[in-house]
Amino acid sequence: VASTLAALEQMQPLMVEAFGGHVRQLLCNTQGSRVVQALLSSLPAIDAHTLVAELNGHVLEIALDTHGSWGVSVAFERTCAPFILDEVSQHVVALATQQNGCRVVQAVLKTAGNNG
Repeated sequence: VASTLAALEQMQPLMVEAFGGHVRQLLCNTQGSRVVQALLSSLPAIDAHTLVAELNGHVLEIALDTHGSWGVSVAFERTCAPFILDEVSQHVVALATQQNGCRVVQAVLKTAGNNG
């Protein structure tokens, strides 16, 4: 239900406010990650960047999580946030040699390559 609400323009400001300060925690939860991914995919770019900024300094930890790795991938695909690329680059060996982390490396490389 919450993932469906994320697509409703009138619900987005309320969801951004409610999720603010909780994005890292939500991304590491099965349902929370799905809802955040849906919200990031539906939000105007400025609001997506605001929520994604909460990952700054925590990309490695979230990318190694089963659910968080999907969220980091969507966050980069949606925003191309430079700090995500930087943090993935800094920890590429640790990420590339772990099941969830390699998903993030692949998504970031693909998105970065497609966007120059």
